[in-house]
This record gives sequence, C-alpha cells and structure tokens, in this order.
Amino acid sequence: MSNVAYAYVDTRAGKGFGGMEEYFRLAKRMPLSPYHQDLYVEKAFAVPNMSLTELALEMAINHRPGVNAVIYCHGDPRQLVFPIDPSDHQKKNYLDTTDAARVSYHLDLIAAKQLVQHKDQILDPFIASKYPASVKFNNVGFYNEVTPDYLKINKVKGDARAREDAVSTADGLMASLAHIRGLKIPHLAIRACRVGQSPDLMKYVGMMLGTKSVSAPRLRTASFGGRLPGIQYVPADKKADFAKQFTKSKHGQGGTHLYEYANPLNKFGITDPLRFTFRVVYTGKSRFRLDFVYASEEEALSEFLWRTAGYTELMSKVRALGGIALHALVGPSQRLIFPTEPEYLTHMAFVNV
Repeated sequence: MSNVAYAYVDTRAGKGFGGMEEYFRLAKRMPLSPYHQDLYVEKAFAVPNMSLTELALEMAINHRPGVNAVIYCHGDPRQLVFPIDPSDHQKKNYLDTTDAARVSYHLDLIAAKQLVQHKDQILDPFIASKYPASVKFNNVGFYNEVTPDYLKINKVKGDARAREDAVSTADGLMASLAHIRGLKIPHLAIRACRVGQSPDLMKYVGMMLGTKSVSAPRLRTASFGGRLPGIQYVPADKKADFAKQFTKSKHGQGGTHLYEYANPLNKFGITDPLRFTFRVVYTGKSRFRLDFVYASEEEALSEFLWRTAGYTELMSKVRALGGIALHALVGPSQRLIFPTEPEYLTHMAFVNV
C-alpha cells in the first residue's frame, strides 16, 4: 500500500487557512503509526472557494489511484465547516453526518443502478442496511436523475433556469464523487477541529469518498502561517541566566512553550543543549502567532522545525520562502501539541470504513 498522499487545504479568505498548503510542502511526513503507516504528502492543493462541490472537482482533477488524501479545514464534532456548494454558503455553511450519508447512499444507488422512478420498486436491502433510517427520506432513491433538493443546494422554486442549473450542479458533484470513489483512496486524514469526536461523521465522509479508513483529531487544531518570527538569540554572557530561567519555567503555562534538544556539537565537547522557547497568542479561528521567541543558538529553530513541528525540508528552502507554517493540536491549558510529539497521536481517532 502506498504511503503517498495529496493534501487539499481550505484557503477561503477570512474563513479558511490561507498559506497552510505551504505547511504540507515543508512538513511532508504525517505521522500515523502504529494505527496506519505514516503518510508522505507529495502534493498540496489550495482550494480557495472551499465547498464539497469544489473539493470534489479538485480531487477528481488532481488525485491519482491508490493515493491517500488529506483534507485541512475547519470543523467541529458535528460537521466539516464548508458548504456543499459555494453559492449556498449563506443558507448552510457545513457538511454534517446526515449530508455525507445521504450523498454516499445516493452514490451507492447510482453505482448499483438502483435509482428508480416508482416508490414501489424494491431497493437492494444490502445498500439500505448500511445507512440509518433518517438518511433514506424524501424518496432519495426514487429519482431517475440526481436532484439537489435533498442536498439542500440551490433549492429554487418557480425558476426553471435556476432549477436546471441546480440539477447540473448536483449531477457534476455526483460525477466527481463517483470518479473519486473509483480511485480507491486507502486513507483519508481529516485535520479539522474535534471531528474525531464523531466516528459517524468520519465514517460517512469516508464512505462518500470511497476510502478504507479515516483519521481525525479529537482536540481543536491550530495553525500559524507567516514570516519567520523575530527570534532573539541569547548572547554568550546571558546563556547561564537563560538556562536557569528556562529550567524554572513550566511548559505550556501561560502560553509559554519550551523545547530542548541535544546539541549536534556535543561530540566536540559542547554539551549545552539547544533551547527554543516562545509564547503562543491565539488570534481566533484556529489561528495563533508566536511572541517572545528566544533561542540559545541559531540551530535551535531548525531543530524545533524538524524534530517537533514535523518539517522534512532543509532550512535553505524555508528561508527561500521567507516564512513558516505550523500545525498543532490544542491540548490542556491551551498547550500546543505538534505532530512529531508522542502525545499527538493519542488525541487522534481512527475509523475503518
């Protein structure tokens, strides 16, 4: 089974995570072991008008057979926070468990040629048994064409042209999803706040996309993207005081984060560890910035990026971009938990589809 993955990032202005596609270009390894083999993000795509229709189209165009998928967006325990269709965001700006199950159910009926015109026709009981009764309403299986009403997209009354456009939108969505299902995606990594608290949401999104398994965080996620922080390097005559204060401080308390790494120059007799510290300031919408950033040596930043933040690319590429991007979970006392920290995976839910 391939461990290659493509990432799709919600980059809607003011609503998404603009710039976070760069994170997946710098931190290509996504730890999942022992629950699943670690993923290697080969490509990352920005989805600037994020919705299910736009995401499905982007995946239908770019995804390849047998490649894993990553979806990075906002979420909560009940839903993924993006609309089914971008034109409908004012009415319904989310994709919930029932929506995902309805779409998956309809795709199953299409694949089995079970879309019928008469409500008395019997449907395949095996297909129906995979879904809760609440999904199978409004004669969802009794249409000869895919209609948008039960998806709640572009629902227009008395406007024939708008109705035609709505049906076309729904047809396009189903065609994209049917194609994606045919790619047989092994694993879907959803990185959205607290979606891991809803195994049903994970399951039906996975069924909708035809994946074998799904992972998602139980905690809130947080991200940073921007210029390299103004790091203050500790001068030689202040390092003893810095080390003393560093040791006295508590990791995560008051937003302070402390990281210590073995010095690569230890073999040359330089035994002082590399120390890196910053204070986290949450700015809303699952974003944070770094403040009061101190490092004992220049190498401390690169050690943090590689050993904690999960970077796989050299600092020359980071500096060429002129900025960094970070992803983490928000743990107890607002403490950040980064992807390569052992605790990270203990807050991740895994579901077999």
